Amino acid sequence: MSSMSNFESSRWSTGLRFSASFRVTNRESSQGGGHRTLLYGHAILLRHSHSGMYLSCLTTSRSLTDKLAFDVGLQEDATGEACWWTIHPASKQRSEGEKVRVGDDLILVSVSSERYLHLSTASGELQADASFMQTLWNMNPICSGCEEGYVTGGHVMRLFHGHMDECLTISTTDQNEEQRRVVNYEGGAVCSQARSLWRLEPLRISWSGSHMKWGQPFRVRHITTGRYLALTEEKGLVVVDAEKANTKATAFCFRISKEKLHEAPKRDVEGMGAPEIKYGESMCFVQHVDSGLWVTYAAADAKALRLGLLKRRAILHQEGHMDDALSLTRCQHEESQAARMIYSTSGLYNQFIKGLDTLSGKAKSSTPVTLPIDGMILSLQDLINYFQHPEEELQHEEKQTKLRSLKNRQNLFQEEGMITLVLNCIDRLNVYSTAAHFAEYAGEEAAESWKEIVNLLYELLASLIRGNRSNCALFSNNLDWLVSKLDRLEASSGILEVLYCVLIESPEVLNIIQENHIKSIISLLDKHGRNHKVLDVLCSLCVCNGVAVRSNQNLITENLLPGRELLLQTKLINYVTSMRPNIFLGTHEGSTQYKKWYYELIVDYVEPFVSAQVTHLRVGWAMTEGYSPYPGGGEGWGGNGVGDDLYSFAFDGLHLWSGRVARSVASPGQHMLGADDVVSCCLDLSVPSISFRVNGFPVQGMFENFNLDGLFFPVVSFSAGIKVRFLLGGRHGDFKFLPPPGYAPCYEALLPREKMRVEPIKEYKHDFNGFRNLLGPTQSLSHTAFTPYPVDTIQIVLPPHLERIREKLAENIHELWALTRIEQGWTYGPIRDDNKRLHPCLLDFHSLPEPERNYNLQMSGETLKTLLALGCHVGMADEKAEENLKKTKLPKTYMMSNGYKPAPLDLNHVKLTPAQNTLVDKLAENGHNVWARDRVQQGWTYSAVQDIKNKRNPRLVPYSLLDERTKKTNRDSLREAVRTLIGYGYNIEPPDQEATGQDLTKVRSEKVRIFRAEQFYAVKSGKWYFEFEAVTTGEMRVGWARPNVRPDVELGADELSYVFNGHRGQRWHIGSEPFGRPWQPGDVVGCMIDFIDNNIMFTLNGEMLISDSGSELAFKEIEIGDGFIPVCSLGLSQVGRLNLGQDVSSLRYFTICGLQEGFEPFAINMKRDITMWFSKSLPQFASVPAEHPHYEVSRIDGTVDNPPCLKLTHRTFGSQNAVVELLFLRLSMPVEFHEKFKITAGTTPLTRALTIPEEDVKDVDLDSEFEQLKKTASRKEAEEAEKEKQGPPPPGTPKEPIKEPPKVENEKDSSTEKSKTKRGFLFKAKKATTFITPPPVVPTVPRLEEEVVPDDRDDPEIIMNTTTYYYSVRIFAGQEPTCVWVGWVTSDYHQHDVNFDLTKVRNVTITMGDDKGNIHDSIKRSNCYMVWGGDFVSSTQQTRVSTVDLVIGCLVDLATGLMTFTANGKEVNTFFQVEPNTKLFPAVFTLPTSQNVIQFELGKLKNIMPISAAMFRSERKNPEPQSPPRLLIQMLTPMTWSRMPNDFLRVDVGRISDRHGWMVECTEPNIMMALHIPEESRCIDILELSERLELLKFHSHTLKLYCAVCALGNNRVAHALCSHVDESQLLYTIESNHLPGLLRSGYYDLLISMHLESAKRSRLMMNSEFIVPMTDETRTIKLFPDSTKKPGLPGVGMSACLRPPLHFSDTYFISTNSELYQLSPSIPLDALKVKAIAMLTEAVQDGGQHTRDPVGGSVEFQFVPVLKLTCTLLIMGVFEDEDVRHILKMIEPNVFSESKEEEEAEAGEEGGEEGEEPEEEEEAEVEEEEEEEGAEKEAGGGQKEEAEEGDMRELKAIEAGEAEAKEDEEGLEEGLLQMTLPESVKLQMCHLLQFFCDRELQHRVEAIIAFSECYMDNLQTNQRQRYNTLMQAFTMSAAETARRTREFRSPPQEQQNWIGVQWHQNRGSSPVAPDFEFESSVARF
Repeated sequence: MSSMSNFESSRWSTGLRFSASFRVTNRESSQGGGHRTLLYGHAILLRHSHSGMYLSCLTTSRSLTDKLAFDVGLQEDATGEACWWTIHPASKQRSEGEKVRVGDDLILVSVSSERYLHLSTASGELQADASFMQTLWNMNPICSGCEEGYVTGGHVMRLFHGHMDECLTISTTDQNEEQRRVVNYEGGAVCSQARSLWRLEPLRISWSGSHMKWGQPFRVRHITTGRYLALTEEKGLVVVDAEKANTKATAFCFRISKEKLHEAPKRDVEGMGAPEIKYGESMCFVQHVDSGLWVTYAAADAKALRLGLLKRRAILHQEGHMDDALSLTRCQHEESQAARMIYSTSGLYNQFIKGLDTLSGKAKSSTPVTLPIDGMILSLQDLINYFQHPEEELQHEEKQTKLRSLKNRQNLFQEEGMITLVLNCIDRLNVYSTAAHFAEYAGEEAAESWKEIVNLLYELLASLIRGNRSNCALFSNNLDWLVSKLDRLEASSGILEVLYCVLIESPEVLNIIQENHIKSIISLLDKHGRNHKVLDVLCSLCVCNGVAVRSNQNLITENLLPGRELLLQTKLINYVTSMRPNIFLGTHEGSTQYKKWYYELIVDYVEPFVSAQVTHLRVGWAMTEGYSPYPGGGEGWGGNGVGDDLYSFAFDGLHLWSGRVARSVASPGQHMLGADDVVSCCLDLSVPSISFRVNGFPVQGMFENFNLDGLFFPVVSFSAGIKVRFLLGGRHGDFKFLPPPGYAPCYEALLPREKMRVEPIKEYKHDFNGFRNLLGPTQSLSHTAFTPYPVDTIQIVLPPHLERIREKLAENIHELWALTRIEQGWTYGPIRDDNKRLHPCLLDFHSLPEPERNYNLQMSGETLKTLLALGCHVGMADEKAEENLKKTKLPKTYMMSNGYKPAPLDLNHVKLTPAQNTLVDKLAENGHNVWARDRVQQGWTYSAVQDIKNKRNPRLVPYSLLDERTKKTNRDSLREAVRTLIGYGYNIEPPDQEATGQDLTKVRSEKVRIFRAEQFYAVKSGKWYFEFEAVTTGEMRVGWARPNVRPDVELGADELSYVFNGHRGQRWHIGSEPFGRPWQPGDVVGCMIDFIDNNIMFTLNGEMLISDSGSELAFKEIEIGDGFIPVCSLGLSQVGRLNLGQDVSSLRYFTICGLQEGFEPFAINMKRDITMWFSKSLPQFASVPAEHPHYEVSRIDGTVDNPPCLKLTHRTFGSQNAVVELLFLRLSMPVEFHEKFKITAGTTPLTRALTIPEEDVKDVDLDSEFEQLKKTASRKEAEEAEKEKQGPPPPGTPKEPIKEPPKVENEKDSSTEKSKTKRGFLFKAKKATTFITPPPVVPTVPRLEEEVVPDDRDDPEIIMNTTTYYYSVRIFAGQEPTCVWVGWVTSDYHQHDVNFDLTKVRNVTITMGDDKGNIHDSIKRSNCYMVWGGDFVSSTQQTRVSTVDLVIGCLVDLATGLMTFTANGKEVNTFFQVEPNTKLFPAVFTLPTSQNVIQFELGKLKNIMPISAAMFRSERKNPEPQSPPRLLIQMLTPMTWSRMPNDFLRVDVGRISDRHGWMVECTEPNIMMALHIPEESRCIDILELSERLELLKFHSHTLKLYCAVCALGNNRVAHALCSHVDESQLLYTIESNHLPGLLRSGYYDLLISMHLESAKRSRLMMNSEFIVPMTDETRTIKLFPDSTKKPGLPGVGMSACLRPPLHFSDTYFISTNSELYQLSPSIPLDALKVKAIAMLTEAVQDGGQHTRDPVGGSVEFQFVPVLKLTCTLLIMGVFEDEDVRHILKMIEPNVFSESKEEEEAEAGEEGGEEGEEPEEEEEAEVEEEEEEEGAEKEAGGGQKEEAEEGDMRELKAIEAGEAEAKEDEEGLEEGLLQMTLPESVKLQMCHLLQFFCDRELQHRVEAIIAFSECYMDNLQTNQRQRYNTLMQAFTMSAAETARRTREFRSPPQEQQNWIGVQWHQNRGSSPVAPDFEFESSVARF
């Protein structure tokens, strides 16, 4: 379409301006109907010829003037109406239905938008859009699909010289510019290269696509250079640039001969014209139109002829040669497309290179240089996509076709010098070290794309050579160039792609690999993280073409394996669980809880090693606040026991555990906890402290100063092999030892109405009667630590009208009290006597003693004040009511001896409303709180048993837990008070109850736990059903969700899930709507999803749930997407059952509603336990995703002046969708402190006198365990210990200096920090016995006394020896510093608290002492070391927005454990200290208050290393700051998905007796394979990798690397690998049914490579050799095992051939004796073969293709590994005959099953040769062996025919069902040969069958040798006997003797013939025994 020649699509990806030629496709013809003639009114597709994309009407609009216009662009496919256009005539001379003709003007209308295709210039440039304004288009074809064999204009072709193999071309790209202009005739490979392509462009013609005619002028354009063939005066025939190509010089024409030049004029024909010149047939002479000269060739010079160069220069000559005629050959479409791309890209890249040369000064330019940055990026992206490899999912043939096409494209580009061009671009850009460096020359805009362009260039280079060995070989000599570029972080990922291609495809490179190359490649793992391609590169260095490169294997092993942190490590660990009694202890100010508690744990037995790992047993205390012992992974190697976090504190007999750090502690008879040990656990919440005793002796260490913000409980954590008992005191176990003074037994903390129980922590399921109940989260009793808070009435002043009634109210309350007492039998007495029931207050109210009367008046006043404080309105309603009141007249029996008789008011007429009764309950509760508060102030505490002496009361509990009798007493008293007020005429109006209830609802936050099926099970088609039983009726939801459903979002709150909430009767999807009805306990919800109609339905007890509109569809028109999985969520304390239908009969309502509608159970045809995942509420750090909706992380490269940075911005800040939340951020890499400090932790010298608040000094209760431990200490030490107990200073308190340094960890100068409201943490230093002055500064810890000015002039000696590292955080202007915390966190930081402040950081102090009470050392342990940004701004600045940046610097000394900080370059007096081996991550906690939040700056200070030098270790420290791609910002996510273990530890719990307490026993072990992530110091269950695809891919490639480094018998490396993957891991993984397929295959291969490969190879080396020793056993070998002449099973029976024996050696990790590494490491072959057979049997019985959950995730991963292992063990000869028989049954049960004796008698020789038939039918690779077998059969004298008859009988028997007995004992229906298996499994089957063929051949060879030996022995024996007989016959004549001895004098052959003749003549006198008759015939044959 000529009108669109300048059309540039808005989606045109190359960024270059091309003419848009389109191919028209008729809708009718495309649908198979109609005709190909284009008519007006037709709907057509417009396909771009070069890109293959379709012109489409988009839904966007860019037009600035026409708001109704839509954009027009290109779309890859033709789906939808947007790509269709209707064609209409622009002239009235044409009408709808007429044929469209060439030259017609057209109107194109979009089918989807009904707008015209329009050309617009309103936006400043010419663009196409869909508008209501018309544009006329002209139909002008440029090519045609008809007459393909004839030449038309615009064709791309090659011009061959006659029929010879020479074509017209130009020189190669390695020639200079002048030589490239010369045109030659050249033969050879050029005939398939792009430089020989030319395009014909006709001149002076209306239609450029018409057929070419003889004599028609045209121009010839070279495709790849864009130059024209032209005649020049100076140089003759050359190619010239387009701007110099005038028509006179470049016009040529074709002539049919040189004689006939004048042809008759031809009439113009409409359309294409008549075809004249045909490809391949027409011989064309080319004539220059203007000069009339002919294109011919010049004679080659003598030198060129001698060199054999097939090149002759093309010239123009007046006559030329007779053979100047050219034949034309049209190139393929892809060739011409590639050539055009070469032309466009080479021009662009050359322009880019010239621009770069100009910038660098290599070239001069008078005009400013503008680099084509955008064009380069678009072009690179297009080319990378152009060379993209075909998808893996394609069929083999289609994939190979695309690979061949790709290789041709790569060759075309390489031959035209594109690889060299790309390398030139790379070299030019590598001149610049950073983007900032590039910006100095090219400008800021170009610098922004510098890194992207460099990476794209390397990716393009990799695309050009990937899979192309010849292209890769170009780099075989430039490996140093490639490896040297790996240090360039900006493009190392692209360089890795290139290196990967080179090493994989070019084995020549292996010859020049050096150790430094391998180290550079390994370093990429450190800088880029876990990139599996690095491992693939290393694998390629180990094995090449089946040959191991030992040097590379050893180098990789030595340089990579010791650096375990670069790889993921695995280890088998025991599952650990935790149990606790339901006793919760806590305290805070005013609490009723007692503060000192004691319990004992007695160990009945401990088995140290139930599994390979040591048994875990720890006892101690834990907190409800954060102790989360989730099953599976955890900190370190699975730390999920007591003491593995800072929320628990434990003792194991040798160590004190907290924060996953074990601290050795001394105790008498020090040992791990064992049988009969008694551990006493003491908890003192007043200090606070935790101490332990073992068998009555104190442990010389304790925990102190831990957080008290949660509830504590006794706990024991253990693995299998233990039995322990909790002794809690009272009726729950008698103590073996007396508690220390002041400590109470734990049972006293049990709340009223609670029954003692021992329960697991973090329980997710409960198996009951064969059903698995899913459990929601549980919540500890929050009111355990009860603190009474009565209503505050201090500010309440009674109004006068209430003040008047106060005394009357007190009087009536007294009268009622006296009435009750008298009714209880009390009488008046001057002195109270409870035994005689005498009371002195049974008096008239006015006669009461003054204190008692005042107390009553006070209580009545408090009641009135409480009413007002609760919001009640108390006013006078009836002033005359008092006059109507009467007093109750009591009988004389109520008269006291003193004359007093109670007279309470008669209030029977007063009735309370329900609201007033509720008010009475509140008054009663408040009265109880007042009483409890008073008791607490008097020193009383709660206990389950009353103890007046020790002030313990069981009623000091929340009002709701009081017994009903006490509640009634309180309510009755206050009810009478309220009735009294009403009786006196007052009106009491309670406050609004609804408002109060709403407030309570807001405070309560419900937690849920989500369960879902594994993502692998997602369904995308069909109709599926599952059930959910609601055991409880609380908040639960169930339904379907996408596989990527989020764990931290309630189900149905977003678009990822569709659920039903039966608690409220709602359906949830992006909100809720009423649906169905609420469920009841035991109700069953059926969840159905229909992918045919795309809807979701729910049933309740078999009845369809309907919406308010009456529809049964809960959700309709759902999008399938990635499919759906079952999902449910359970609220607090809820229980539900999820039944996915693995056992169809267990579904209760499936037959009623589901089966008839065609639904299937979700878990149908699933053999394994269904894997479930749950939402784990343990916050974890994860990288901020690039597509995060709110936050964006930008990586800023370093410059000369600025360090590299990681910047966090809030992209939606201030918008309507903004989310402002507290962010917990850290960097992804830690720094690790040294194993040993230069100065012991806790004794680091400080530079200033430290301060401590004087006001905080207080006495400590000396009855604590800690004080008892130190009673023998000196006075001074006791004083120091007392000072140690001093609490932290309150904000703003003055500080006094002290002489010796106390145990503080951060401190501030007293002169500058008085006004600050935040403080740091106090850590402890070692006690000083004498007063000391501040010591000097440690040289390695710089103290910055003034502003820090970065200076590059480091002292080389200092900088290389320093152990101090630095990073900083920039808080941008606008971000409030008071909302930022900066510092460090440990790997076990999991605290996601939206109200975070430094006081909530977890910490504990571990104090170690000795038996004399002396304190040796004390260190404070924490998981967070932070400073608050508000400390560095003044109090006035805290209230307003900051206008300047604040930079907080963090310094850490890895050799001393000291951390310090700076603020804007000035040091602050805050520091921390940690223990050795601690890992810390740089961290920032921030609440965003602006768009630019914070920035991690990875710079350095003078003589101080940057933090990157500590994170990324190298042989030599790198003082240059770096920010490699591996370094990311991670964010703490509150919820994560975790895999629910298939099996849990089985724990038996029970109460033995009152004396023996509660028993906890666990005997059966549960093993988990942990995958350790070194830098994060945590591990996960390796089974979780099924959904962690990045880790899965990397670890599977790690296993491949392990296989490669020990491949082909490198036993030295195999021994080293045993320390990474030991025997137990291998045996675990090969039988694991849930291991992901990639890992399953990897571990099987690794097992074979490490342990079995050498033995297998040695056996295979002798596979074709048969060395048979002649022994008695050998002679017993027969061809057929019995007399039935039926061949035996292959591989079964005795074999006598010599084979290499199996040799193994014990595993040696490290040894200097090289002989130990000559053999493979040993492995138990007996156990291995049992597991292999079990795995094979399971795989075959699972049934192959129809199983929906095959082991490993696919049939391929289920069968290939086990078949490979089985074949290996068969070759090694490990299996016994019975095992081989079983394997043969797995292959073909009908053939290889042995017949029973009774069937043998009936069947005879039935199936005689079946043992060999499968090989003949299935094994095409062993035809030679089969031919030998056929020869043996034919020699059997008719045996073959008999065997065929047996086969027929067997076939008939099978058809008749008579062969059922031939199935194996397990009822196997089909073997491997009957299954439909993938190609990879068939290949392994071929190897297996090959083995049996080899064994059959070996058996036949052995049988022939055995027969020959026996046969010849019999012959020789017979001859000897006959010869002896002749020798003893003395009566024979000489003639007779000569005749009879002729046999013995003949040659052996004649003797054999003679024996045979004699045998046939006289069978009875055969010299051969009868057993050898058949074999004799075989031998003669």
